[in-house]
Amino acid sequence: MPIITEYEADRLLAAIDTREIFAVRNREMLRLVCHTGLRVSELCGLTAGLVSHNGVPRQVLLLPAAITKGHHARIVPLNTVARECVAIILAFNKRHGFSVVADALLLVSRRHQPISVRCVAGLREAAGLDVAAVPHSLRHLFASNVARRAGVHVCKELLGHARLETVATYAHVTREDLVAAVNQLSGHALAREGSDQVVVSGSRQPDFLTATPILLSWQGEHEMTS
Repeated sequence: MPIITEYEADRLLAAIDTREIFAVRNREMLRLVCHTGLRVSELCGLTAGLVSHNGVPRQVLLLPAAITKGHHARIVPLNTVARECVAIILAFNKRHGFSVVADALLLVSRRHQPISVRCVAGLREAAGLDVAAVPHSLRHLFASNVARRAGVHVCKELLGHARLETVATYAHVTREDLVAAVNQLSGHALAREGSDQVVVSGSRQPDFLTATPILLSWQGEHEMTS
C-alpha cells in the first residue's frame, strides 16, 4: 500500500481544480477520509442521515454493518474538521439540487448516481507526487496518525479491523519520531552537567519539523454562505 505523509496529502488537496463544479465537494470528501479513516466503500455508502441530524453534523458516526467490510458495525467519532467537511458537503448538495433527506446518499454523481472515488490518481499527477497515492492511502494516513497518538488498540477499533496484527502495519516510525526519541536523551541521566559540557548555540529544529501542514487545521472555503 502506498504510504503518504501529511505534507503529500496537503499537496493532493491543493491539486484539486477549484474551477470544476465538484471541486469543493471532492476536497471535503478527501479531507473527511483523512479524519475518519473510512474505506472507499464506506464513504460511498454514507447517507445524509448517518452524518447529520436535521442538517446539523453529528458528533459520532454510527457505521451500519450493511456498508462495512466484514459486516461489522462500528463507531467513528467525528472531530471538528470531519464535522466541518460534512457541513460543507451538505451545503454543496443543497445548493446544487442534490437531495439532503436522511436516506439520500451523501456523495452522488452529476446524474444523482452513487459515485466511485477514483479522482486521487489524477490528483497525484497534478500534485507531482512520486508516491502512487490511492484513496486507501488517506485511510492509511489516518491510521498511522491514530496509531502514533493513541496506540494500535484504539486504531483497531476505529478502523474496524478484526486482528491487532493487521493494525500493527500502520505503526510506522517517522523522521519526527526518530528526532523526538534522540532529543529525549537530553534530559536523561547520561546527559551530565560538567565542565566538559559543550553548549550549542543557535540550535533549532530541522526544517521538515517546522513546516505546518494545512490538512489538520486548514479551514477551507466555506461556500455555505455564498
